[in-house]
Amino acid sequence: MSEALVNGPDIRAPDADGAVVLFPSGTAPGRIAIANQRMLALCEERIQNIPLRHLRTEVRAMSAWAGAPAVVATGHQIELYHPGVWVKNLVIQTIAKHIGGQALHLAVDTDAPKHLHLRWPGGGMPISDDPAISGADWLGLVKAPRVGHMEALVEAFLAASASWPFEPAMAKPLKDTAAQPQHSGLLSRYILDLASKIDRQIGTELPTVVASEMWSSRPFLALACHVMARADSFAAAYNAALANYRRRRGIKRSGVPWPDLRVESERCEVPFWLDDLSAGCRRRAVVVRTASGWALEHGPEQHLLRTADDGLSAAESLGAFLAACGLRLSPRAMMLTTFMRLLGSDLFVHGIGGAMYDRVTDEVIARWFKIEPPPFAVATATLYFPTSDSARRIDLGQLAIEGRRLRHGWADPVKRDMAHRIAQAPRLSAERRRMFDAMHAYLAGRREGEAFRRWLEHFEECRRLHEHQKAVFDRELFYGLQPAGRLCAIRERVEQMTHGGEG
Repeated sequence: MSEALVNGPDIRAPDADGAVVLFPSGTAPGRIAIANQRMLALCEERIQNIPLRHLRTEVRAMSAWAGAPAVVATGHQIELYHPGVWVKNLVIQTIAKHIGGQALHLAVDTDAPKHLHLRWPGGGMPISDDPAISGADWLGLVKAPRVGHMEALVEAFLAASASWPFEPAMAKPLKDTAAQPQHSGLLSRYILDLASKIDRQIGTELPTVVASEMWSSRPFLALACHVMARADSFAAAYNAALANYRRRRGIKRSGVPWPDLRVESERCEVPFWLDDLSAGCRRRAVVVRTASGWALEHGPEQHLLRTADDGLSAAESLGAFLAACGLRLSPRAMMLTTFMRLLGSDLFVHGIGGAMYDRVTDEVIARWFKIEPPPFAVATATLYFPTSDSARRIDLGQLAIEGRRLRHGWADPVKRDMAHRIAQAPRLSAERRRMFDAMHAYLAGRREGEAFRRWLEHFEECRRLHEHQKAVFDRELFYGLQPAGRLCAIRERVEQMTHGGEG
């Protein structure tokens, strides 16, 4: 396993408005995509007794990948994501165009709902009025907003944005989606439709695959069979990789970055969710030991997972069992990126969180799958609310330091002289105690003085302004709040970075 994969830099979100981070930059990501494609196209390591390259060919046969010489992909759960997430779509599109490949976004609708409140400075509303928005086990269970809620949302948003000195890119698309309530009744489709309309305005729309459709495919189910049929071996490698990650980073808590897989004598947890589609609930998938191997259980039903079975026939058999029981296997985070990096793409572009945690994935791919982990790229960006450039950002921390200095008289020559004389006095003496009390009485008097009073008034004023500025300097506001011109500027910045220096 490449040492750089383990000890590479931690990528941090930039503080500067309009800044983009891409690692590696320049033409390097395109070269990595081509190198990964060549390496994986020759890979003879087997996934449930099928060469990896054959499974990749089957993935390529799916419509979204058809005919693509190289696939540059990213993925994220469907939500009102911020520019730092959205910029990954620009990156994959630009890299794919540069190498003559295909960009692809995996829209994950099988994660728990989050970031579904449309926020703006001074207000906001949930994007849907379905109560499940705050409690569903996965996003695909949440319904699109009803017409009345959409109309109220549009009205509130347009009223707020009327005072802004720019037009948000989402203003017209939001009105259009409200006027055409379709989306198959699902919030996920509604959000994808809204994002697609925003992106078309600036020429960044790209092919999207909804994750729940992918998890019934033969390549994914073959990968699931491969892991579950060898559950104890996989869990040992997975838990060891987590332990190594925690040790390298000095992490003491066992649940960080996520919990180990639970292993018992007759049961073993596997890195998937088992979704009950009729009941709308899920549990962590567990296989049980039988005389013939590991088996997936659902009530009295069992599906045996044999290590010797052919991958595609095993995938079809597992798929039939899940369908008959009204179930779905959905990957947890590490298995999702394992699938995308080994089977679904030639270059996967992570955000900063995924890049950090996929160091665990790298170790599992190398030590358990026996495959050299294909390198990935990392991208993020920061765009504050457009009026932030006219606001002086308040630094409460620095102001608090100034207040402590005033309270303790750090620059006061009288206090310095008193502290010096205290240091010269005999330890534990009455004289030392008397001078110490006198110094604190002096400092207490300073806190009643004009300088400290002015600082306190200034601090309170800044604290109130800081509360008002939170939304203006919040980098996690929905990217559609930005005007189209600022989004186009980020696209141009990404194009420069991917065609410039090596990085």
